[in-house]
Amino acid sequence: MSSTGQMSPPERRMLRRGDEIHLKRRLFHIFNGLLAVTISILVDSKENFLLIVGGFFLVEVSIELLRLRIPTFGSWIHRYTCSLMRCGEEGRLSGIPFYALGVFISFVVFPKSIATLAVLYLGIGDPVASVVGVYRAKKGRIYRPGWFKSFSPKSIEGALACFVICSFINLIAMPLVFSRMNFGEWNWFFVSLLAGICAMVAELIPTRTDDNLSLPLISGSLVWLITSFLGYTPGLIG
Repeated sequence: MSSTGQMSPPERRMLRRGDEIHLKRRLFHIFNGLLAVTISILVDSKENFLLIVGGFFLVEVSIELLRLRIPTFGSWIHRYTCSLMRCGEEGRLSGIPFYALGVFISFVVFPKSIATLAVLYLGIGDPVASVVGVYRAKKGRIYRPGWFKSFSPKSIEGALACFVICSFINLIAMPLVFSRMNFGEWNWFFVSLLAGICAMVAELIPTRTDDNLSLPLISGSLVWLITSFLGYTPGLIG
């Protein structure tokens, strides 16, 4: 039995549609990404970090399933989380388990340097792209030519915002996560922009899975391909 019908009218009014800015949800998204990266730095080993994230994922999935199957528990959870939820999530899994799973798989599959960048793209680039896209749409100034609509449901403005913010992230983070890269070198700037394009492509590609899962895996794969080719990370090439 779903707990969908157990939300009170005030709680339902707090839900936000996907075409709203929903600032509290975006800030929560950013906080989670920064928290995950901070924990990965503070924890002494990759294995222990994966235990933490994997444990959180299992706990969150359990809570979500109980929320959906036990109306009284669902009502209690909705009372405290409805301001972060999107319309439709009251009757299905929210984005949090997918977020945790995206972080977990990223650190399992990729080198730590690539996983860190992928999680930052997810945590910061994705919500910034959403806010810009929604804001431009509300102003009636969104640009989506026919050829672009057939490729992606996202906006060009949001994609460009993702490129800018993720390139900026790269400029700061790459010399810190790649031992062979230094601030100010030509390759520092070039690779940062190239990886920003990878994040933008991952943001634009339509998938059947939740963005919280697909974005870090697609962007991480593309950045890993490029950086391994250039000799910054071991793995896919060389």
